[in-house]
Amino acid sequence: MLCDHCHSELKACVEKGLISKEQLNLISAHLLSHTSAKAVASSNAEATKSFNPIMVLYYLGALLILSAFGWFMGSQWDALGPSGILVVSCLYALIFGLIGKHLIHQENYPVAGGLLITCCAGMTPLATYGLEAWLGLWPKKLPGSYHDYYIWINGSWIVIELATVAAALTALRKVKFSFLVMPAAIALWFFSMDIAEILYSQHHLTWEMRSWVSVVSGLIFLVAGRAAERRSAGVDYAFWVYMAGLLAFWGGLTSLPSHDEFGKAVYCVINLGLIAVSLYLNRKTFAVFGALGVYGYLGHLAFQVFKDSPLFPIALAFLGVMIILTTVLFQKNYQRLQNWLRPV
Repeated sequence: MLCDHCHSELKACVEKGLISKEQLNLISAHLLSHTSAKAVASSNAEATKSFNPIMVLYYLGALLILSAFGWFMGSQWDALGPSGILVVSCLYALIFGLIGKHLIHQENYPVAGGLLITCCAGMTPLATYGLEAWLGLWPKKLPGSYHDYYIWINGSWIVIELATVAAALTALRKVKFSFLVMPAAIALWFFSMDIAEILYSQHHLTWEMRSWVSVVSGLIFLVAGRAAERRSAGVDYAFWVYMAGLLAFWGGLTSLPSHDEFGKAVYCVINLGLIAVSLYLNRKTFAVFGALGVYGYLGHLAFQVFKDSPLFPIALAFLGVMIILTTVLFQKNYQRLQNWLRPV
């Protein structure tokens, strides 16, 4: 609909003979139809811009679905038997896939549809487990119940992980949705630890060995995320690759046994490095993990190293003030630091 000022200007053009009355009516009709179509389109569009409650609810729903068929599966599912697990998981995957496809192509809700497509791919571990258990085909031996897949390292899980990667990448070719990278990345992380269990020919890897495998896997993911960031256009695939890499790297680094204060100090320096990388890449996720690590080290100093010191309350208060002031200083100089760290 034309605003009053525009309508007055067009009427003045008619009075001056610049345009005819018929032309005025055509212009008004065109603008009215264009505005109406735009309003309809906007009413059906998802709130995909920036961080908002709609996106939170979307991803919360997807995480609940994936958790329901992963972490929180109980022994009741074992009563279905391998063939029952296979059939039920395939049925749910089909339902998620069909609804997701409908939301993307028919309703113009690409995020909601993409998340359900991700849940469809996320059913691959359960379906593969049911198929392997039904056929009795395992790379090594029966690894246990499906719930153990998310807890224990075992070489027999590698087929499940490779199948999950294949399913996620296949779905990614059909639907350009970045979250589909996450199940593939997590499966590759699990694969790195399970294949290490086969290569070392041990029933159980030591905790320190597991941590180092996780650290190395995380570094590989971070490098892959940087490569994806440089090559991808339009869709931010790198975010979820970085997220999986940070979970593997930071989680493994944090779980490494630190036998002396020097090792703990090195841990703090590495986390400070993550904060610097966040400035270089303009990725706040690195800063979050780095800040958690630095805060953990500061807590170690406050509650263990200086615990018996009579100056402990003063040191703790001073530490709090310094964190606040450092944060203020960081915010004031954020753009300058970012420009200094980023390449010319």
